[in-house]
Amino acid sequence: MTTPIWEYQPEECDLDNNTRNFGSKIKEMYELEYKWSMLQAKPFIGHPKRQNNILRKLESNLQQITEIIQSQLCVTLERWLDSHAILFPRKWADRCISDNANFALVEGDSLEREFDSMACLFLQYAKHLHTKYNKNDIKKEDRRNEVFLIMLDIALKSEYPFFMKFIRQECKNKKCFIEKANWNELFDGKMEEFCYCLEGELYKEDVLREFYEYQVFPEWKRYWLVMGIKETRIAVKDIYMGLKKESNSLGNLIALVNLGLNVAHQTGKMIEYLEEDTDSDNLRAILKDMSEGIFIDRVNKELQIIGVQI
Repeated sequence: MTTPIWEYQPEECDLDNNTRNFGSKIKEMYELEYKWSMLQAKPFIGHPKRQNNILRKLESNLQQITEIIQSQLCVTLERWLDSHAILFPRKWADRCISDNANFALVEGDSLEREFDSMACLFLQYAKHLHTKYNKNDIKKEDRRNEVFLIMLDIALKSEYPFFMKFIRQECKNKKCFIEKANWNELFDGKMEEFCYCLEGELYKEDVLREFYEYQVFPEWKRYWLVMGIKETRIAVKDIYMGLKKESNSLGNLIALVNLGLNVAHQTGKMIEYLEEDTDSDNLRAILKDMSEGIFIDRVNKELQIIGVQI
């Protein structure tokens, strides 16, 4: 049975466990938009009422699928903006923590993984340490511990509130003076031991947040400002705010969604945010195919069959 022109026929690759994936919804929007535009722009052989009926059904389906994509783009762009909040270090730190699915308040090994991730991010952007500690002849564990001990020194000197609360408690437990304590004495000079001791504290996430906010964020911001993140973020936020508003026409809605998909495709690793949010792994290739119009020849034949002169 032939699929009506106003409907999208999913391919086998569009299904994940018999459920349509997000990539197929993008393909549907592009195809329906093309059909809708061509049906209005090209001569039509047939009764005007039939043409209007097809247009009305195309419009309805196109509106529905475009709104689904609009909703998802709002979620993803908001998460990206939070992760690139150059003026709000606390918000940025919170997003770093929430984005790590391995973080669990009751598992010490999860806490260690989170601190390890934080230290690696710090090392990635702290250029004064990057060259020294990213050498192949330094074992990963040794590199991690050395960098983390540097971070502990900075935290102690800067007196982060929750960090200092923890250190004072540890010094009390181990009967040493905080002025004379050293990391080998307190934690055997290892991140693993630090996380083991912190794991039982209710404020452990606050300690982690302090490291992200006060140490990692400044290095991250310094790097990305040089890369033009300020201008990029302004552009992304403008698109996000446009998508959040109710559009007064289908044409405007499609234009905004296309901008959102384009910025996700072209802006660094933003496409990875969209793929993660939609459990997809092929959106970059799909957007490339759609922008190149690989479906046009096939869809033109379908349009000609119903009377569109192309």
